[in-house]
Amino acid sequence: MGAFFQAPYSSLKTCTSFIFIMGNKKRKPKWTVTVRKNMHTAGMYSKHSMRTPLIKGFRNYLVKTLEVCNSKQEVENVARYLYFMDPQKASMEFVENIEKTNLYFTKLGETGLCSQTQFNYLKSIRRFIQYQTTATNLGATDPQLFQACRHFLKVINAIQKKLCKGVSREKVIKKYKRLTKDPLQPLDCNQLLDVAKPDFLNCIYRADIGDKLLVKDKICILYYLEALLILKHLQRPGVVANMTVEEWHERVRHTFTSECISEILVIIGVKNHKTAANQVETFALTEEEEMWFKTYFDVVRPSLVKEDNPQEAFFISTSGNKIYKVSNDLRHFHVKHRLQNITSQMVRRACETWILSQYSDVQKSLFAKYLGHTNLTADRHYREKTLHNICLGSRLVTQLGYKSEGVDTQKSSGEELQDQSLSHWHHCKKERKDRHYKKRVKNIIRAFPAQRPSIVKLTKYIKKKNGNLV
Repeated sequence: MGAFFQAPYSSLKTCTSFIFIMGNKKRKPKWTVTVRKNMHTAGMYSKHSMRTPLIKGFRNYLVKTLEVCNSKQEVENVARYLYFMDPQKASMEFVENIEKTNLYFTKLGETGLCSQTQFNYLKSIRRFIQYQTTATNLGATDPQLFQACRHFLKVINAIQKKLCKGVSREKVIKKYKRLTKDPLQPLDCNQLLDVAKPDFLNCIYRADIGDKLLVKDKICILYYLEALLILKHLQRPGVVANMTVEEWHERVRHTFTSECISEILVIIGVKNHKTAANQVETFALTEEEEMWFKTYFDVVRPSLVKEDNPQEAFFISTSGNKIYKVSNDLRHFHVKHRLQNITSQMVRRACETWILSQYSDVQKSLFAKYLGHTNLTADRHYREKTLHNICLGSRLVTQLGYKSEGVDTQKSSGEELQDQSLSHWHHCKKERKDRHYKKRVKNIIRAFPAQRPSIVKLTKYIKKKNGNLV
């Protein structure tokens, strides 16, 4: 596992929160991020036990009542706040101590914590109060404390307004930094896929022929497929993490015909994802990409799933569980190949900016549909998805950045589609040729497993097959 992530110390230092020193019996964290170091020094990471009844009840409320999948961070935020308000025990007495609550957020700001993170802490505290007033019998058992909680929610609105202003300022600063830097291009975002492809193809080939795969080989296949969906198909991390085996089995094969080309695309829909919950996320894979996914599902995934812990998720981590955070996997994969980390938000923003000057209104609507934008955007462009439009949107998304410079942007949508169809036809022709060549080599290897054949034997074998080795 350690050999897989070989990178310079400086690269690992920038993306690792802390390193544990194993020399002593008690591990001491060595913080490499200034804000985390300040938080640790100020004691802001101290928290009450998760088994405390007050905190345990809140966690059950999030998981069982609100069905929050990743509730760990929110519960820890509340546990840290309650510890700051009273280190001795976790109680509801903090609602009558507004001054100390203001001091808590002042200290968070002094450590260098950004306004957005402070706002997340405040949201966790607000939800904890709402849990006490709406999901418990507090109103009947202690009416005075119930009224104090409702008053507390009104008072912290002032803190919320201040933090909202800070969040707005931080967004402006980020936009300014993006404005002053060279903007990312779609091809820059796909650099990881190009660099990692040789190793990935080698691992996929070995999996196809039944070779034993090491853990690092399985990780390579898993990470590359995740990166493919995020960087090429522009899917959100929630789509990758929540794609199920059932959705893989229910994939649809569709023959897509446009202008002078015809190809088969495999369409997969994902029902459960984090954002735009009333939209079905879809993406269209080529036949080659489907073959990669099938190899992962048939060969790699069964070796990761544990018998006592079966998972419905399509992508499984090496621990046998559902992937915890796709963005972490993508970051590790960038570090391994010594590349700048490109997040899903960065690549989607770069591609959305690029199409403004390159695509027609018709193509922009297809692009928005393929990315599964919110209802406001969706209603502006479309109502229901069709298989043809999904395939057309997939082509527009996956070919971003390949359009030649200096093209007349005043062309009609039909002319633009024709230009892209010709370019895509040549691209598919080359891919098909390479794919057939690999199949021929694979069949020859199977026919002569013991040793490499001579030219005479190879010629006889080809004649026997009438030249058809595919």
